[in-house]
Amino acid sequence: MNFFKTKIAFFIISLMLTPIFTVKLFPVQDNDVPIDREINVFDTETGSVVTMKLEEYITGVVAAEMPAEFHTEALKAQAVAARTYFVNKRGCSNHAGADICTDSSHCQAYKTVDVLKTQWGSNFKKYYNKISSAVYDTSGEIILYDGEPISAVFHSTSSGRTENAADVWGNSRPYLTSVESAEDAKSPKFASAHTVSLDEFKSEIMSESSDVNFEDGLISDIKTTAGGAVDVMKIGGVDFKGTKIREIFGLNSANFTVDIIGSDVIFDVRGYGHGVGMSQYGAFFMAENGSDYKEIIKKYYSGVDISSIDNIEK
Repeated sequence: MNFFKTKIAFFIISLMLTPIFTVKLFPVQDNDVPIDREINVFDTETGSVVTMKLEEYITGVVAAEMPAEFHTEALKAQAVAARTYFVNKRGCSNHAGADICTDSSHCQAYKTVDVLKTQWGSNFKKYYNKISSAVYDTSGEIILYDGEPISAVFHSTSSGRTENAADVWGNSRPYLTSVESAEDAKSPKFASAHTVSLDEFKSEIMSESSDVNFEDGLISDIKTTAGGAVDVMKIGGVDFKGTKIREIFGLNSANFTVDIIGSDVIFDVRGYGHGVGMSQYGAFFMAENGSDYKEIIKKYYSGVDISSIDNIEK
């Protein structure tokens, strides 16, 4: 009998001394939203549909869309925006019958646990737990305007003000209006420059329109948006949208000025991304200054409420 007692005691002590390396993939939550809601995600890399828990998917989205080093309140704001974005996009015909896809040009970026282990290395456990905790602390929360889920778009860095949706995409949304975001000037992605030769500039412009005639002038009549981006500018007598010029020359944003120096055309660019909705670096600086995720969300999405996904699901 004493032999068995000794064996059991040794086994218990050995368990206590054994290091545990498991990752808390699904933190315990303390609200009423079920954590076992499952969704189908079309993985565009593998061409397969994967079933996973909603909050597991949101964790992979936040990890792909926002740096893990960001303040927890910014990560929470990103989680609520990502969950709202999912609600709006699910069921689209591009998803091969799934709720959402992993193509960032169509839906949201998403990274698997295996990819994140490679990316983060020895920091994987710390970063994954930080992001998943932010996701589960906001579990089931989405953003509503007049009781309906919003199009919760976001971008990296504004030019100091965000943009009206109508100025960028032509369709207005009452909650996607230009707001001040001055601290974005501290973002490492705030300022950039892009230089092309004058010959290349003319060639690219002429390939876009056969009506261009540089005898009518090179660049003139620049009109700007409420957010300060180029709305419309004349090049060679033809009107071009600032968003189109951004696309042609691969600029970080449509908020730019143009200088012609010698044989070069130099774009001086402010901000990074389309500029509509939540600025991620703006969210970071707000959180660093003491704002919580709800304050961040209500700053960048005008007139919204934060509610449960269960309130819109039948």
